[in-house]
Formats: sequence, C-alpha cells, structure tokens
Amino acid sequence: MRKKRSLGLELSARGSLEATLRAARMMAAGEDEFLALERAVEEDPLFKKLVRPPGGASPAVRRRRPGGVNFAWNRALGQDMLVEPGEVPAGGMLEGREAALALIKRIGAGNFERYFLSDEPVPAGRSASGTDSGESRPDPSAEAAAACGLAPAEFAEVRAFTASFLAAHERLQLKPVDRPFAAVAAVAAGPRGPELSYLSSRYARGTYDVDLAALRGLGASGLISSDEKRRLRPLLAALRSLNSKKRGLTLLLPALAERQADFLLGRIPSPRPLSMTALAADLGLSAGSVSRLAAGRSLLLPSGEEITIRSLFPGKGSRSIDRIRDILIQKGGDKLTDDEVAARLRGKYGLKLSRRTVNHYRGRI
Repeated sequence: MRKKRSLGLELSARGSLEATLRAARMMAAGEDEFLALERAVEEDPLFKKLVRPPGGASPAVRRRRPGGVNFAWNRALGQDMLVEPGEVPAGGMLEGREAALALIKRIGAGNFERYFLSDEPVPAGRSASGTDSGESRPDPSAEAAAACGLAPAEFAEVRAFTASFLAAHERLQLKPVDRPFAAVAAVAAGPRGPELSYLSSRYARGTYDVDLAALRGLGASGLISSDEKRRLRPLLAALRSLNSKKRGLTLLLPALAERQADFLLGRIPSPRPLSMTALAADLGLSAGSVSRLAAGRSLLLPSGEEITIRSLFPGKGSRSIDRIRDILIQKGGDKLTDDEVAARLRGKYGLKLSRRTVNHYRGRI
C-alpha cells in the first residue's frame, strides 16, 4: 500500500524550540518588521488559497478578532497627512462614499465591528449552499444584513467600502519618524474606563486560526500542489510568530489599561507602581515576553500626549520622586532640608528613605 504523504504539520522537539525562538524574536521586532512580515504573508498566493479555497472548500485559516481592543477608525481616516508622497491616502477613500459612511453610522459601532471588520462571522464569498443532508440554509450575509437593519444591497455597499478602505490603509507607507518607539494604540475615555483602539488594522483584525482538519482536507483533495506543500511549513511558522505578538499585546494592553486607568485618563499625574514580573505572572507570560512586547512601543492618551509602554511600569524610584515633588511644591517646601523631607515622607506616605537618597532624588526633579 502506498504511504500517504504528510503535510508536515507535526512539530518535532527541535521544531518546537525553533518556533519558540521565532516567537520571542517577533515579540521584540520593531513595528516595521512586524508589519512587513504580515504584509508578505497575506500577499502570498498560498495564504490566500488557505483563506479562500477554490471550489467552496472549508477555509483552513480564519482570523479571530481580539477582545478588549478595537481599531481606531477615526484616526485612520485622517492618516493621509502621514503617508509618503505618491502613496494612496486612506482619507481619499472617503470621496464619493458618503452613502456608505451614513450606513455605517446608522448600524452603530458594535455591529460594524462585528460584521465588517473581520472575516467572521460572515466571510466574503461564502454561498448559501445546502448542507450535506440536502437541506437549505439561510444566507449568512442576509442574516447579518437583517441584524444590522440593512437591505442586502446596503450591506454589500458597506462591505465593499470596508474591504477597499482596509486594503488601502494596509498598503500605506508611513513617513519614517526618527524616534526609538512607535505608537500601537490610542486610549479613549469610555463609560467603564479606558478604551483601547489599535492604530493598525493588522492588529485589530486579529490572530490567525489554523484548522488542521480543513488543511489536511485540502491536501487530500489535491487543491494544494506539491510545491505548495513544501512552502506550507514556513508559512505556518510565520503565522505562529505573528500570532505570538498579537496575542501578547492583546493580553498586555487591556491589563495595563485596567491597572493604570487613573493615570491614562488624567486623574492622577503619574502611573501607579507596577511590577512587570508580577503582571507577567498574572497574564501567564514570562517577564521577558512582557519586556519585549513593551520595548519600542507607545500609546496615545486622550490628552494628546504619547507615552511609552515601559513608562507604565514605574519602580520605587519613580514613586519616591513623585512623593518628594508633592512635598516640595507645597508652600515652603523648597526650604525644607533633606532630613525634613525624609521625615515628611515617613509620616505622610510611609516611605522610609535616607537623607542621602532624598538628596539624590531631589536632584533629579
């Protein structure tokens, strides 16, 4: 009996180690490198075949939207001022599309996020074909249109606009900025606290779920060629690397927003003390992973200020400096000696610092 060729989906111990190292490298990668890899993956014909197989076969790759973080549509619509000359500005997509924008406003942010931003639960191109038993099933697009209160033609118009806008936005080449960090999300005041919105639709559209059964089915049916089978393992490895970073940020950002809500919304002047190691343990990540995710990335605050993610992990020194500053700005505070400042720190805040330490921190204010 002829042995069937495997698609090579099983990971050996060495392969698992390599995957772990790739994931760690991707977490530490800059935004340019991350976005370039994802763009290359999604433009790969093999990836497109796995997402939308020919002949109505079940997709082997789907996107899973992240919870707790959305896409900053309003900021993206005005991003045409940031692109390089000659690139297609996202803002230009609005010309002549007033009807689509009015429909989006009518259906509301919740329905728009659910039915139009990702491939789920209404993948484009899915037909209303019958089930295996021969019974007909409702057209999922018609069901979604009804849920949004739209006619089928209106639903199709919004979907076409969203697809074209996302495609244009993802092709944008932003002007290079000479700084060591890049903004990944914006913070806004919501009814229950800070709300986060990704600045890149590539983050907001979520991670990649690989259906191994569907993938094997594509291989068995001959829809994946021998050459494509050889390229399959590197492609899946790239998806795992991209997922590691997306999942890490999806865990980290909401957790930071919850713990530093008062600072992010301007209620207090500085972040609360927060241990990176402790937060990593709460999230089920290593401290190294959290450190790599935070490195080189920033958030945009409602005030317009941009802060690095690392600054949301202040140590004891930052807390002490803030308390000393509070004492010094009070009436007559600038005339206090270091010993007197140390005494007030103990009495008011319970901070026990030596005169020398107070003098050191005082010099940094």
